[in-house]
Amino acid sequence: MFKLIKKYLFYFYKIISILILLISFEVFANNIGVINLNKIFENNIAFQNLIKTIVDNKNDTIESLNNERNEIDKLKKQIDSERLILDQTELEKLVNSYNNKINEFNLKVNTIESKTKKIIEENEQILIQEVVKIVTNIAENRNLDLILTETNYFMISDNIDLTNEIIDNLEKLNIKFNFNN
Repeated sequence: MFKLIKKYLFYFYKIISILILLISFEVFANNIGVINLNKIFENNIAFQNLIKTIVDNKNDTIESLNNERNEIDKLKKQIDSERLILDQTELEKLVNSYNNKINEFNLKVNTIESKTKKIIEENEQILIQEVVKIVTNIAENRNLDLILTETNYFMISDNIDLTNEIIDNLEKLNIKFNFNN
């Protein structure tokens, strides 16, 4: 999950950097703000609840495939136990059936995983868009020339850290996340 967040944070950094370059006309910024995107994602209760719901739903869906998995296991045991008894043609039929069922099962699991990943990525984008709006408003209100993220600075003063303000603003919003199951 955090790999996905980092991927989108990378894109967010690019967007913010471009915005900063376009907005700022001075080479050296006088007014600087910093944000910690990881902290914003981790502290957004609605987003974390959504992620938990998505992951729980994924796990429930995969667990619902247990009967299918048990049938595959039974077929494997049958192949193992009857390997010496069956003629080559019958054994090949069982092995082919087993392989087909394994492939179908894996396809279902992969589909569930990719659907989950897609839903998480879409909702990360929604949250990032809201963060960009808030950062833009804060930058305009405070006349900030430069806003950095946690990967762009080593140490900061609390008076230029905008993270908590962004978290508070996000909590006030009623962000509409998408969870199309």
